[in-house]
Amino acid sequence: MTLPDYLKTSEKTHLIFDFDETLIKLILPWEKAIEKIRKELASLDETICKDYEQGKIPFSLLQNKYVSLFGKKALDLLIKNEIEFEKNCLEGVIVNKELIDFVKNLSGRELLIWSSNTKPTINKFLRERKVFEKFKKIVSREDVKLLKPEIDGFNLLYDSKVSKKNYLFIGDSKFDRVAAKSAGIDFYFVDFFNAKGNIGN
Repeated sequence: MTLPDYLKTSEKTHLIFDFDETLIKLILPWEKAIEKIRKELASLDETICKDYEQGKIPFSLLQNKYVSLFGKKALDLLIKNEIEFEKNCLEGVIVNKELIDFVKNLSGRELLIWSSNTKPTINKFLRERKVFEKFKKIVSREDVKLLKPEIDGFNLLYDSKVSKKNYLFIGDSKFDRVAAKSAGIDFYFVDFFNAKGNIGN
């Protein structure tokens, strides 16, 4: 079932979108994501670095592990690095035009973003696609301590006056799905290339 078809018969009033590989795919050399800060990270715990480099954990879990163990020191280092990495290493983007057009034409629902990407990157590309003003609130890397699948981001978006049954998280990854389940809201899986998916809790 397509997202527009699903929403025709749903009670969802608050739509939370993931960013990268949902609305827009960022072409980044993830193998270089910790290149500039590897020495500093390794001085804290080299095992986590090696697990990332060997493909055992993704970048988001590397960050969560360091922040959980080393707190603000690691958080500040990782945020600064990610801002610079996304700015200086971005090789291009692929736009999910179908989903962007859907957002442009959508009315009557509150739109939000919960992303592990940084604010400059998100804002830049939303403005370029002329959808920035459609989103009431954007939660990015700088806003949270822990990334998905932890629910720090949802807690910043959630309005306790709105029933969780009215929320829908729209994303592309297993971490998005787990985060939605942990938050107690429904999830819609987006296949980046055709914006079709399945609804599930």
